[in-house]
Amino acid sequence: GWADRDDPGPTGGTVSYDTGTSGDFHGTTQDYAAVAHDSAFEVADGTVQFWFNADTTNGTQTLFAKDGYGNDGGLTISLVGDTLTVQMEDGGTSYAIMADTAVGTGSWHNVALTFGANGMALYLDGVVVGTNAFTGGLTDNRDAIVIGASNERNRSNDLSRQRLINAFDGHIDEVAVYGQALTVAQIQAVITSGPLAAVDVSGFSFEANAAAGGSDDWLWLDDHGCPCGPGWF
Repeated sequence: GWADRDDPGPTGGTVSYDTGTSGDFHGTTQDYAAVAHDSAFEVADGTVQFWFNADTTNGTQTLFAKDGYGNDGGLTISLVGDTLTVQMEDGGTSYAIMADTAVGTGSWHNVALTFGANGMALYLDGVVVGTNAFTGGLTDNRDAIVIGASNERNRSNDLSRQRLINAFDGHIDEVAVYGQALTVAQIQAVITSGPLAAVDVSGFSFEANAAAGGSDDWLWLDDHGCPCGPGWF
C-alpha cells in the first residue's frame, strides 16, 4: 500500500501467495500491509505471533500495530534499536515490555506476544524475554491492523488513508492472531510447523478449523495482510 496517497495497494484477490516467500518492507511509510478490523480480533485473551528479519536496527521500527489516534486500547510490537518492545494501552495508561535479549540484523526470529487474564508475556524464538502484569486485551480495539509500520496517529480505518510512522526495514512472515493466550508448547509448535500447527485452542484444532474455513478462535494473515485459508508462504 501507499500511505497518504489514497492507494491501498493490491487486495488479497489480486496477488499470489507462494511457499518460501515473505513480506519485504523497505523502511518507508509507503510500504506496508494493512487489514481491516474484524470482530474476530476483539479478544480478551490472545496471541500475536510472526517471524521477522531486520535489515537494520536503527531507530524505532514497528513490526505489528493495531492502534489509532486517541485509541486507549492500542497494541504495537516494535524494534527500538536492537530491543524488541511491546506496548498495550488501557484508559490512557501504557503497559510495556522491553525484551532482555538483543536482536541483530540478517537473521530470522520468531516473536510471540500473549495477553489476557494471566498478563502479558513476550517470547523471542520460543523463549520468554519479558512480562507485564497487565491483564487487558483487545476487546475495545476496532482499529485496522498494520504490518510493517505504526498507525498510532491514524484517524481513519479506511485502508487507503493510513497515516503511518516508524516504518520497518526487513522481512515479515507468517503473521497470526490467535483467540487465546498460547502455551509455551503451542508457541513452539507454531515455530516448528507453521501458523496452522495442530494445537488445540478452546477445543478447536487449527488445521480442522482452517479446512472448514472457520475463524471462531483464530485468524491468520499472509505477508500482504490478507485473511487467508489453509496454507502459508
